[in-house]
Amino acid sequence: MPASRLTAVLERNRARLHEIDGVHGVSEGRTPAGDDAIRVDVEDESVGDRVPGEVEGFPVVIAVVPGGFGSLPA
Repeated sequence: MPASRLTAVLERNRARLHEIDGVHGVSEGRTPAGDDAIRVDVEDESVGDRVPGEVEGFPVVIAVVPGGFGSLPA
């Protein structure tokens, strides 16, 4: 099965988004309305101010994950 357009956009932009200080993760996601989006997991809300609101036509959804994924319970 060919990769979706969202997957291709994500792969082209993943490294650039990870370069933003405070970004913990970048993945495929959904808007509250259920549309395709790029999910960016960030340290705190202030990091979201440095993340673009959209990438190649896809909205970016910010998720605050204080301490990164290492702080989540197993």
